[in-house]
Amino acid sequence: MREEQTGIDTPTHTLATSIAFADETANHGVARGVIVMFAGSGPIDRNENLPRFSLDIFNELASQFSDAGYASVRYDKRGCGASGGDYITAGHSDLVSDAAVVTRFTHQHEQFKHLPIFLLGHSEGSVIAAQVAKRLGNEVNIKGMLLLCPFTRPMREVLLQQAHNRTEELNAMTGFSGALSRAFVNLRGGYHGIQQKFLKRIDQSTTDTVNVGKATLNAKWYREMLAMNPTAIWQSVAVPTFALGGGKDLQCDPEDTLTLATLITHAPVECYVEENLTHILRCDDEPPAMGRYPKLIEQPIDPLVGERCCAWLNRQ
Repeated sequence: MREEQTGIDTPTHTLATSIAFADETANHGVARGVIVMFAGSGPIDRNENLPRFSLDIFNELASQFSDAGYASVRYDKRGCGASGGDYITAGHSDLVSDAAVVTRFTHQHEQFKHLPIFLLGHSEGSVIAAQVAKRLGNEVNIKGMLLLCPFTRPMREVLLQQAHNRTEELNAMTGFSGALSRAFVNLRGGYHGIQQKFLKRIDQSTTDTVNVGKATLNAKWYREMLAMNPTAIWQSVAVPTFALGGGKDLQCDPEDTLTLATLITHAPVECYVEENLTHILRCDDEPPAMGRYPKLIEQPIDPLVGERCCAWLNRQ
């Protein structure tokens, strides 16, 4: 995969960006299209990596897309990786604005300006993709969206469901370590109580950030996500859409992927749920558990993700 590193200027900062070009041996050396990638939530870089937790999702997808004849663009979020700006004070709306700037840059790029553009979003990135498609639909040649582990429920419901999933995972732990972990969490009110207390703190906040224990969290982002109406966003989609959910996704309910088929009515939509796929795009034969993530990321993402995406792209 041939790549070029560049910076994309926004009004306040520069986004460090990787451009992956289509393999010259694919499709007779002519790129089929270009894919702009939007990452999931958290302070993660262009490959969806954290400083001590490397998912290596977007770089692996970029390689698969290149082999199939598609170029791609991926970037570090503001304040993450090599990008300028401040992540911790950014809201969801700021991330959408950055995504729109990157999409315009891709549309104007000398090698891409005549190519169809596809937007790919993972988790939060999926709803970012939908908002960018609506915002730029009249000025950019957006031909479709690829959504990985999307959500359709209000964020408050998503966060409380995550607390429920963590509780079930905790209750399934055995032995002394399981008993000790349950005792510790229950002393703090249980995962559901902890989440409710946190949401109340966010609801009462007015500043960009809040301190919770020793951590500083982006309160503006949480407030904007909690105020978001995902249903209205999905109902506004007017471009062909492919959605892939994970049957073992503990962060975005796989049923939400199927729900998209009822919400997106102004364009063709294909929705699939892969039975053993997790939120981090690895398949797992074991019962779903976020505690297995460190083990799962020792392996590359499941090739079926790129294969399903490329098959859909080739049909467009």
